Amino acid sequence: ANPSSDGCNVDDGIFDTPNAMDKNYSCKNKNLNSCIDATGDLPDMTENYMDYALDGCAAMFTKEQAFIMRYVLNNFRTGLPLRKINFDTFSDYKEPVVSVFPNPTKLGKDVHILVNFIDDNANYIASIFDSNGKEIVKLKIKANILEALSTSTFAASIYYLKITDENGKIISKQKLVIGL
Repeated sequence: ANPSSDGCNVDDGIFDTPNAMDKNYSCKNKNLNSCIDATGDLPDMTENYMDYALDGCAAMFTKEQAFIMRYVLNNFRTGLPLRKINFDTFSDYKEPVVSVFPNPTKLGKDVHILVNFIDDNANYIASIFDSNGKEIVKLKIKANILEALSTSTFAASIYYLKITDENGKIISKQKLVIGL
């Protein structure tokens, strides 16, 4: 989750990182748990490079952080690496993994949707429903392509996001909070 001065309510959209109240500049307390989540509660990632950990304790990225980092390097920052980076963590995505961020978001800001999957040719449909169950947005998404959804026409409310594959199988359902 996103270490930030906004506290536990801000999330980075990476599902295998726990929420943290603030940035971590210390190695002293490896059991620090600044945000108590209702289920699946994990301690802060004091050893995570992306949590501003000190050199003495920085030791890892999560699997999804590594996937997103490699994806960006291979597709958007191709001038940086001298060689193609192998997706050694790719085998962990036998089923599609959906990232939606930022969530919650402010009105007028884009919400990004990324479906990580081993098959770059896979297609998905993202449907957004209002609180009455009416579908208000339907968006085609390709695997491993970051899609931006503008919220400029949305009212401040709680919405529901459903992502299905080409056969209509639901691969993700989640709440989307905009402007609250």
